[in-house]
Amino acid sequence: MTSDTIRLMFDGVLEDCIVEHDKNGEVICYSKTGRFIKFPNGSDLAIEADKHNMANSIIPVFAKNVVTRKDSIPLHITKAVAIDRKTGAEYILGTKVRSYCHFFDRVPYEGYEIGLRLDWKQIDLNGDPTLDADFFPPGSSKPDKAMKASPAHNISKSVNSSSGEIAYEFQYQSLHLNLIVQTTNARTISGCARIVK
Repeated sequence: MTSDTIRLMFDGVLEDCIVEHDKNGEVICYSKTGRFIKFPNGSDLAIEADKHNMANSIIPVFAKNVVTRKDSIPLHITKAVAIDRKTGAEYILGTKVRSYCHFFDRVPYEGYEIGLRLDWKQIDLNGDPTLDADFFPPGSSKPDKAMKASPAHNISKSVNSSSGEIAYEFQYQSLHLNLIVQTTNARTISGCARIVK
């Protein structure tokens, strides 16, 4: 294993990272604060680092001092839309009272109605909500608890190895969705910036 260093941005802050190349050729970058990112074998590290830094250049607005209710999505998020990168289909996500989630319409598939949702209570290491899937028997309001163990149940954003895009990759049997999520934020939010030399 060989190592080097590179500067990568996490939540708008550049951090020095140790770069390691494992035996399979994958590149793993570790920061001193415990953050890490993995790039696939054959990646051009400079290009991948630029893409990563651009995607992570904004400090998340749902940081510690942002007002949120304990029973809802962060107050500054007024709308969420998901776009399937393969088909171009656009999904306007709904909400429910006293829920931390943005909900997709259910999709009938292989004996289930699959209910996807963005779960703002389950934030990943990059500050993004996880994409969750509930599998409902047709017409039921209660999900099949046995499907909670499915690998399609709890998904974080990942880098697509072929396109380099950061997206949610949902897959269940032959159903595959490559989803980019866009949110609309309230105009009254105040923020601050950190300028890094």
